[in-house]
Amino acid sequence: MQTPSLISRVFTYVLIFGLISIAACKKDDAEPQDGVQGKWQVSSIKLQPAYVFSGFPVTDYIAALSLIGDTCPQKITFEFKGDKSVSVTAPDECKSTKENLTNLAGIGAGTTWKNENDRLMLTTGSSTVSSGLAVDASTMTLNSQGILDDGLTRQITVSFKRL
Repeated sequence: MQTPSLISRVFTYVLIFGLISIAACKKDDAEPQDGVQGKWQVSSIKLQPAYVFSGFPVTDYIAALSLIGDTCPQKITFEFKGDKSVSVTAPDECKSTKENLTNLAGIGAGTTWKNENDRLMLTTGSSTVSSGLAVDASTMTLNSQGILDDGLTRQITVSFKRL
């Protein structure tokens, strides 16, 4: 009986290892994600015209929070889920900032989302906010109009970065 050569044995091992590797690979059955779906963090909230707070005009809400030492925006996560619901998570010490960010973004308890012809429809109860939408692999921008507590209508641009 003839013994297999070293090259033959190495080839056999490589072939077996390759077959095991292929068999171990799992097919990704996940459905394709909508560009909006995923976890996001607010990076800026632009207000035009400026909102006057304590005598100071504020055109970027997140930058203003940073100036006063509020680090909460970096701790708050917005998740746009595959079932079209939206959840917002934040540490307890960030409750006030979370409330302000969700109000400016048009998101509340029970909000659902729908991407419709480059517009993001955010529905909470019977109220729907329609925002212009630009989204790519790492950023999402929503543009809408809103009335703040001073009664002025503003252009509100909320920018997110993907986590």
